[in-house]
Amino acid sequence: MLGIAERNGRRLMRLITDLLDLERINAGMIAFAPVPIDLGAVLRQAVDNQRPLTEAKALTVDWQLPEQPLWTLGDPDRLAQIATNIFANAVHFSPPDGTVTIRASHAEGAIRIAFTDQGPGIPADFLPVMFDRFQQVANRVHRIRHADATGSGLGLSIVRALVEMHGGRVGATSPPGSGATVYFDLPCETAKSP
Repeated sequence: MLGIAERNGRRLMRLITDLLDLERINAGMIAFAPVPIDLGAVLRQAVDNQRPLTEAKALTVDWQLPEQPLWTLGDPDRLAQIATNIFANAVHFSPPDGTVTIRASHAEGAIRIAFTDQGPGIPADFLPVMFDRFQQVANRVHRIRHADATGSGLGLSIVRALVEMHGGRVGATSPPGSGATVYFDLPCETAKSP
């Protein structure tokens, strides 16, 4: 019973923290200090911070980034929050011994960062609302065996709000039965970091 109480307490704390983050973002009260930054470095640090989760599931991370830096104008902490949230979701829904692919591409003055898992995918009716508050795919379908709805249902809403603060956009694709890709686009920055 103590274990159940502790898990529920942690979940409630995450929910409160996420709600406060969203309200601070909506009120324009969140710290936001954009600087020229290499997105590739942010992505690698976010993935490295999640190493215990990837190792626990024996996942492989397939990096498909260009050799040159991916310069954008962004807040390092907020970009790390975006990358960490999307990557953690990809890890959560990946089967053991699977692969999470992280891909970067350039198009029309923007950089697209895409995270692709090998889970069973996202239901088509969920794609249009998955970035709304209190939406959880695990509540609609068990994407993996023993999938549980441990999140607050606010993580992707926070991701969308933070990406939009950077002048970008988010989206997702999921061919039936063949994994899911969650991506975000940010404007390119031509100036190099000092």
